[in-house]
Amino acid sequence: MRQVEFLYLSQRDVIDVGLTLTDAVGIVEDALREH
Repeated sequence: MRQVEFLYLSQRDVIDVGLTLTDAVGIVEDALREH
């Protein structure tokens, strides 16, 4: 049922999740470059 709930997220939620993932990837990339 969780997959179905995910499909019904509002566009704003999807955009927020996308931005969060983008930020997380950026943080990981910065960490890898520093080390």
